[in-house]
Amino acid sequence: MAAEGERGRVRARLLRSSGGLPPGASRHLVCLPLGQRYRRRREGDELPRLAQRLRALPGGEPLRAQDRAPDAGVDWLLPPEEWRPAPGAVRSKRNRRMTPPNSLLHPLKAQVLGFQEDEHDYHFQVEYPDPDACHTCGTVGQLVRFGKKQVKFRDVPMHGKRVSLWVIRRRFQCKSCNSTFTPPIYEMAEDHRMTRRCYDYIIKRSLSGTNAKVAQDIGFDESVVRAVIKSHCDMKAIGYRPTLPRVLGIDELYLNRQFRCVLTDIERGTILDILESRQYPVLYNYLANMQGRENVQIVCQDMWKPYRDVASQLFPKAAIVVDRFHIQRMANEAMETLRKGLKKELTQHQRRQLKGDRKMMLMRRRDLNPMQELIIHTWLDQFPELGMAYKLKEAFFDIWEATTEAEARARYQEWLNAIPEGHKSHWKPLITSMTNWEREIFSYFGPAQRNTNAFTESINRQMRDLNRDARGMSFEMFRAKTLFSLEHKVSMPKPKRESPFVGYARPMERVMYSIPIYDHGVSIEAVLKAIQGAQ
Repeated sequence: MAAEGERGRVRARLLRSSGGLPPGASRHLVCLPLGQRYRRRREGDELPRLAQRLRALPGGEPLRAQDRAPDAGVDWLLPPEEWRPAPGAVRSKRNRRMTPPNSLLHPLKAQVLGFQEDEHDYHFQVEYPDPDACHTCGTVGQLVRFGKKQVKFRDVPMHGKRVSLWVIRRRFQCKSCNSTFTPPIYEMAEDHRMTRRCYDYIIKRSLSGTNAKVAQDIGFDESVVRAVIKSHCDMKAIGYRPTLPRVLGIDELYLNRQFRCVLTDIERGTILDILESRQYPVLYNYLANMQGRENVQIVCQDMWKPYRDVASQLFPKAAIVVDRFHIQRMANEAMETLRKGLKKELTQHQRRQLKGDRKMMLMRRRDLNPMQELIIHTWLDQFPELGMAYKLKEAFFDIWEATTEAEARARYQEWLNAIPEGHKSHWKPLITSMTNWEREIFSYFGPAQRNTNAFTESINRQMRDLNRDARGMSFEMFRAKTLFSLEHKVSMPKPKRESPFVGYARPMERVMYSIPIYDHGVSIEAVLKAIQGAQ
């Protein structure tokens, strides 16, 4: 019987290797005397060896020539009458391993034992391979199973459904040292009962959605999502040491009924940090402990005196520049004050019409299309005071198109002389700011100093909306989400050109320490995309 079984196995392998399948036969065939399933393979290099082995077996006789396939390499084939299509052989072994539940969990290495689906959830019963060595003494092959339990882990949602993994956790006992242990699962964040990719999913979604929405998608309580974010951000905050840039932006953000200070890298377009307050002690203590203060050459700021005091003390060689958009906004506000004062002279219809045309009056004249320009001229001709305010606003904006500081100062003096006596009360706040911050405002026209915090202003509205949607969120959580939910821009110093070895191939002392990595903060563009994705 043993010899017959060996002949059957060799003949089957020979048939698969030679490609000699009878007409109409399935690619997946079974040898009836052996009851084993075989699969056709092309292994031409095995043909001579298999044929020689079959001749040496008892009862090994040549087959008929007419049974041989035309392209077969030998005359030793299993007779076609001994073969039939294998029942249930609809896919290869490889495809059977990639059943739908397994493919859904890819690339997790867990083996799926069971799968159930309901209206809102996918449930997978999975198990991980047994370890080979003891985790205590390291002995291989001395482990025996010592009990098991089923533990629930959450995974990332798929197809709009929550995913639960019911993992069979086994304990093992070592026969060598008698210790017992449960092997860790490195694909799981066991402290939070979820997979690692689910942990990362929560971190990435935290900025683009509220904690409650993320918890609903995954199937957790909101407190679990909050704990995951806090754990991640606390770990990131320990080693977070941003590097001060060449052009430092200092702006503010109004959150939770309080102004917060925002530090930015204007050249790279990143947020360095968000401080709890914009007051002098908070800003001074933070910047005094930052690395790279000697790198700061320009400080672009709002018209807030503590900013100027801190910058002049910590960065004495840096040029302090007031963001031009803050001073230009005051010109628009002066014109708006005069426009609102015209309400008494207008009918109800005219009031609504003038209010609807407000945005056109705030635009630059060069940006108006012909229809908008006609509407503006109609209002300005009808109300000369409004027309004068509009002309003064446009002339003030033209100051920032000067190429030198001297030209800008001359344009400002001309603008100041053009203000009618009856209009000076409307422009008084702007004139006062220009007087108090004259040096910092006109520093904008210095060489390579035309910098603004415009991109920081663009993010303020979106960040306020995010904070409003997540009402009740603390400032610490808001700061952590903004800074640590997205990838940071980092850079490393250029490698040295000289050889790192001296003498008898000993490394030089100055290359022994670790190469520093400079963290430039989180990209504002990435923050905007994440917030807009949530909205």
